[in-house]
Amino acid sequence: MSKSEEILRPSDFINDPENCLFDEFKHNLPLNTEEVTDPKQLLGSRMRYLRTFRDMTQEEAAAKVGINTTLWRHYEHGMKMPRQDRLEKIAEALSVPVQMLQPIDTFSPAGIAAVLYNMRMQSQEVEVVEMDGDIYIKIPNNEVTGETRAALKDMQEHMNKVTFEDALECCNREDNSATAPASKEYAKQNIEKYKAYLSGKLPHEKLSPADELQANLIADTEWFMRNQILMEYITELFQKNYKR
Repeated sequence: MSKSEEILRPSDFINDPENCLFDEFKHNLPLNTEEVTDPKQLLGSRMRYLRTFRDMTQEEAAAKVGINTTLWRHYEHGMKMPRQDRLEKIAEALSVPVQMLQPIDTFSPAGIAAVLYNMRMQSQEVEVVEMDGDIYIKIPNNEVTGETRAALKDMQEHMNKVTFEDALECCNREDNSATAPASKEYAKQNIEKYKAYLSGKLPHEKLSPADELQANLIADTEWFMRNQILMEYITELFQKNYKR
């Protein structure tokens, strides 16, 4: 990380914050999914994302926890693992439940098996089902899982507020080139084709390389925006519980 990143706030990198559509989705998103499995690296990646989401510098985050900035940087870079009591303070400083700082391994078979085991222990007969080539985790409809099912439904309803069309608008908002209006109109006309391609109903051979790139860009933006909605949902729950 450069010195400028350590000093400036994440939002200082916005080119035009007043005119940026869905600004809250643009300036504080991770560049990609978490692709590491080492616990310290996973924790560091998650801490950096959450700090950026909160629009805090490393100095400010460290001060809220009561540690020096060097130690915070060591945590973010995966060089050290904080003890449990400090992990709880870090979570409090970032306004999230401590579980958010204990990322679950869903890459390896052992990690996935552990997730399934935990769900079965807490929700009884959780099953893995296959439908149309996709794999789903099925949570049974019973009294034990009532709260879990209601929460999942509520989360999905919140994330569904962001549409593919919203993501397209967000992608094109900052394009001020002379060809921007024509490009935006072209994308709108082909949006159903993009959706078909992304759902696997349309072979990629049916799309030009430019269209394939555009479809993937919109899909990535939609993913980022929905993650933002989910993070706001988690924050709201944390704040409600924290005030009790």
